[in-house]
Amino acid sequence: MPRAPRRIARIAQDPSRSQSIPFTFPGVRSCDAIHLQRSARVEAVPLYESPKRPSRKASARAAASAGESATSLRYEARRREITDAAAKLFAQRGYEATTFNDIAEAVGLLKGSLYYYAPSKEDLLYSVIHEVHQSGRELVERNSSQELDTITLLRNVVGDAVKFLIESREKNVIAMRDFRALSEESQRELGDERAVFWNYLRRLITNGKAEGSIRDDVDVQVVATAILGAINYLPAWYERGRPPSVARMVQGYRDFLIEGLLA
Repeated sequence: MPRAPRRIARIAQDPSRSQSIPFTFPGVRSCDAIHLQRSARVEAVPLYESPKRPSRKASARAAASAGESATSLRYEARRREITDAAAKLFAQRGYEATTFNDIAEAVGLLKGSLYYYAPSKEDLLYSVIHEVHQSGRELVERNSSQELDTITLLRNVVGDAVKFLIESREKNVIAMRDFRALSEESQRELGDERAVFWNYLRRLITNGKAEGSIRDDVDVQVVATAILGAINYLPAWYERGRPPSVARMVQGYRDFLIEGLLA
């Protein structure tokens, strides 16, 4: 971003005055404990930070794609077509039930020819999930670059996330349902990307508490996780073209998830 990052308050906890609750959630990259705050001091940190460890596999693929694109736009277009076809099959049949041959047939290729574009079925799953995470990170970056008050930023990012999850329903279902089908190495590589949205929510809520726009008794990590959980499972049940409309969903989620936090 061209300007200096926005600064917010971070709660620095006193370990001797806190409790830890073991906690696992599919939208959070690790099983870190939630700390119930009893006392706190404040220090400044950026509102948004890029993932600390870039995905090695994603970086390599991006570099390879850039090289291929320079020599053959058709290769890149074909790879995109194959990834999209794989996503549709994964969403409809499930990742485990979809074979490499199914994907080849869907795009009119022999199985042997498909290996030119993708070394494995897992490689295509990785690409689909990486694309979802990248879109989420771009959403956060766009939101955090705006000079708006904290509550408006929070309402906007929740609304944008609801819209994105609905409009890219198939790929978001895959990202939530099939993430554990990836190898442990791939899960670790995508871990930082996966946590970006949750971390941004947590920082926004912390900032709102510090400035007095959000109630002081709100538990930052519990509320951030509750918001994430509420919107993450939208793709599992929402059907476009049937009521309620996307606009009503955006407004309803904003009101339901945020209004109760206000001071």
